[in-house]
Amino acid sequence: MKIHSISETSLQYFIGHRLIPENIDDLRRAIANALHPLGYEPYYADKTIEGKPLLLKICHKIFTASFCVFELSSPNPNVYLEMGIALGFNRPIIAISRNEARIPSVLQGHTIISYTGYIDLEAKIAELCAQGFPLKQPSELDHCHFCNQTCESMSTPPDENSYLVLNRSKLLW
Repeated sequence: MKIHSISETSLQYFIGHRLIPENIDDLRRAIANALHPLGYEPYYADKTIEGKPLLLKICHKIFTASFCVFELSSPNPNVYLEMGIALGFNRPIIAISRNEARIPSVLQGHTIISYTGYIDLEAKIAELCAQGFPLKQPSELDHCHFCNQTCESMSTPPDENSYLVLNRSKLLW
């Protein structure tokens, strides 16, 4: 059994979006253009990892990502589920929506970007990064909003045979 630390993939981010050609080409390119100069590489749920169930693969990638980006311009159950997993794992998120599409009110307090086009999105993500997002120290990423402290269990992702348990507001694998 190999134990992974969050630092192994700390320069990777997870993107959740509707799988349509425009998003796969233009949206991904705009986000990557803004984040690649900082050394961040994207991970998409439609990438193939052999031998793992899809949901486990997504959970593992979200957990080990430095942060996640979710495109919420149009309703998509998969994106909502992935975002819920990220919030449950205490990962920092960026919620993006085109032309001020409706963002769920439960996301107040999280990073939200409304954009008019892909050039605008790229500029707004670059501006956000210039302001210090994403957090770079793993200790800051391990801050648990449930406990309001650093949870050591946030640092170690599960292996493929693990289950998540919430015990006294701490994540245990």
